[in-house]
Amino acid sequence: MDMPRLTRKEMAVIRSVMKNPEHTDLERANSMDMNAFTFNKIKNKLIRDRTLRREYVPNYGLLGFEILASSFGSRLDPFFSDGSKRYLESNILERAPTHIVFFLSEPGQGLGFHIIEDFSSMKGGLQKGERMLFELLGAHIGEMSMVPFSLKDVKVESMFDLLRLVEASFDGGIEVPFLEPRDNAQEASSLTWMEFFEKGSHGEDTDITENEMHVLLRMVSDPEGRTMADLSRYRLNRIRDRLLERRLVKPLVIPDPIRIGFRVLSFCHMRLRPGADLDDIKGGSKDIPPNMVLTLHDSQDAIGIGLYPDLDGSSRAVNRLMDVIGGQNVLDGPVHFQVFSLASSADRWPLTFANPLVQKGKWTIPEELFDIVKGITSRGP
Repeated sequence: MDMPRLTRKEMAVIRSVMKNPEHTDLERANSMDMNAFTFNKIKNKLIRDRTLRREYVPNYGLLGFEILASSFGSRLDPFFSDGSKRYLESNILERAPTHIVFFLSEPGQGLGFHIIEDFSSMKGGLQKGERMLFELLGAHIGEMSMVPFSLKDVKVESMFDLLRLVEASFDGGIEVPFLEPRDNAQEASSLTWMEFFEKGSHGEDTDITENEMHVLLRMVSDPEGRTMADLSRYRLNRIRDRLLERRLVKPLVIPDPIRIGFRVLSFCHMRLRPGADLDDIKGGSKDIPPNMVLTLHDSQDAIGIGLYPDLDGSSRAVNRLMDVIGGQNVLDGPVHFQVFSLASSADRWPLTFANPLVQKGKWTIPEELFDIVKGITSRGP
């Protein structure tokens, strides 16, 4: 059953928190001429019902990781029932050494993004994944592909960021300004994704203390946590601000796509010919359509994720893209497209940025996970 539509004030609060993630509710409310109590009440309600959530994205390139990889495929055997698939997504993938930060699956197709230490780790992980699929399940993997990007070379223009989409889709007559930063942490949080990840690609000093790593893990795994038993609030906030200033983490506020009217996710992969200019694919413009909430590329590959209200919207976007690149000598092969219904996923925006940090150096699949998978394939969770 569809949930009630969001009100104008609710959408204004969402936009304000997304645009100013490190400002206080009082600062945000004052900028909108809204009562601070009302603002805080609306924000807390949106968080409680999972319409709005905060994440912190680590700068993995500064933390010992070298590869961002996308795995995708179609014509996969639906070896799980729908209930078992949801159980797998929400209970097992985070415990298996997949180093995954995003995962969607439907009967016959899947999509994932992984952060991996190095090429050897990626190969080892793939081999263990094959063991899970073939030796245990006897599943046919169909047309499954993995495209790796070096974190030193990849250009990240958007990282699961819905702000431009929300700004382009909603106004409601309430002005929601960007606020001036009042400290270094707030200024760092306003960096573009390109600026944020560029630091991790140039080999800057990455020394991090035990306390800093402890707080970073807490920020990424429990973004709303405001206290830690072994650190005073003052010390916690100092370390937290320092992590933001050093670009080791970046805040990301995400609304539930379905609650704001976007039910379809499309994925595309383009293999670029040597010497191709990505601006040609963008139609000679550096502007990326706001529906594209993830875009990354290097000199060989480009990948994008878009959100749309329905299949028609997704189809029109695909046609526009093909019109732009048609006749231009920029591609080395056909464009790969996949379309997913967000309602079919166990989590409508399944992001787990802490996974690679927690699983770093771990590639052994616990035997108990095999037992669990055996159980759900035979009788369901």
